[in-house]
Amino acid sequence: MLGYALTLATASFAFEMLIASKIPVMRVLAKENVLINLTISLAISYAIGTMFGAIGLTAMTAAIISTLMSIPGYHVLEWVYDTEEAHAEGGNRIQYKKEQVKKTTKKWSQTILDLFKIVFFLLKVVTFPLWIARLLVTKVRK
Repeated sequence: MLGYALTLATASFAFEMLIASKIPVMRVLAKENVLINLTISLAISYAIGTMFGAIGLTAMTAAIISTLMSIPGYHVLEWVYDTEEAHAEGGNRIQYKKEQVKKTTKKWSQTILDLFKIVFFLLKVVTFPLWIARLLVTKVRK
């Protein structure tokens, strides 16, 4: 029962955060008022539980776990979408950070490739006597 309740709670939490990330009014109200958060979590858990056949104690356990998970979830959504820093970064901090990482990766990828080429060349030069000796021993044995 607990495993099913945890699975249901995780699905409900993910669905709730997905909806809240798209509807700003919902995330602001649910973050400020725990009763609204509880109502939304219970409703979503009930709906998902009904779709997958959860009844009674399993559905209620999932709803409570989902509500406990969504309280910090709404704080994260506020940090991502609603803070002044988020608005300064285009309204979505995660997307902004991804773009910054892409720029940095593109900037350094050629440098790292060149470094690997140099290291590989140096390894070939250092091990040159070993693989030449191995080649000669193989030729002599044949």
